[in-house]
Order: sequence, then structure tokens, then C-alpha cells
Amino acid sequence: KAETSPRTASLRAVLFFLLDRAFACASRVEVRSGAGRHFVMHLPSHREHVADRIRLFRNSHCGVEHHTGLQLEEEALVLARARPDAARVLVEVGPGLGGCFLPLLLLAPPWHFARAVAFEPAQPVAELLARAVEGLSASSSSAEVHIVPELVTVDASPGEARAMSYDLGHITAPLDAAAPAALPAE
Repeated sequence: KAETSPRTASLRAVLFFLLDRAFACASRVEVRSGAGRHFVMHLPSHREHVADRIRLFRNSHCGVEHHTGLQLEEEALVLARARPDAARVLVEVGPGLGGCFLPLLLLAPPWHFARAVAFEPAQPVAELLARAVEGLSASSSSAEVHIVPELVTVDASPGEARAMSYDLGHITAPLDAAAPAALPAE
């Protein structure tokens, strides 16, 4: 087997990156949550590994549920039933495309959240999440939702929160490359 030079591998990575963006993908996708609730998610209009999985399986793809087996919607109902008169606030740091966050906004009264806040530092992702929330609000969510496009860190001092801007998606790079090449954002 002939070895591929780092330069050839980098050029190949750039080619695949550009091809991924050349073919438009559905950006509005109807999905179902782990508990079977149906809603619409907004995804990047190009190939991206999490968005591709959501498009293929039509599942909201909550990473917490996928990796831990914890059923967030059921857990939220258990907690709500324990304190039925409490005003509930949902806060998620780094919700991404909303696979865990959005289904929780669909809980029916009296178990619903009164307010919800999502801290998503990636501006393109925050915009997609906001579009999905708008669709939920128009149909079945009664929560007051805020999407905060800022980075949250444990050791940040006041005034240090900041928004991040980067190209949404992943970049394929050779394993032996020191750092992936910088590619122009769309």
C-alpha cells in the first residue's frame, strides 16, 4: 500500500469539504424525540455528521440519551410531578442543534417549563436553534425561550463571555497533519 503524502491528504480533505457544501441538504426536517414527540428541527443545508444522522433516522439525536440511556423527557416529568406547583426553568449549556433541548419544550401543561434558556456560542448553530424554537412557539410550546449566543466557562470572570463564529461542520484532515488547514467560511 502506497502512503499518501500529507499534502495530498490535505488537498483531498479540501476537495471533500467543498463537495460537502456543493450539494444542498434538507434544512427543515421533521423528527421525533426519544419519547415519540414530533417536531421540526432546522439543520445546516450542507452535510455535517450530526445533521446527517438526524436526517437519516428522523430522530432528534439527544447525545445525553444516546450515551447514557437516560430518558430526559421522562426524567423531566418525574421531577415536575414531584413539585407540581414549582415554576420550572430549563437551562442548557451547549444545546447544539437542540436534540435534547427542543423535546423538553414540548412537555404539556402542567408539566411544562415556564422559561427556557440555551447558551449556544456558535452563531450559526444558535440561529438554527432559534428558528426551531420559533416553530415550536407557533405550534405547541408555551415556554418563554431565550437563546443566548455566548460561551459559558467555569472560570470566566464577568464580561468574558463571548460568541464564537466558525464554519459549521467538521473538517477532514490527515492523521499525521500537525493542524488542519484553515478553510474559508461560507
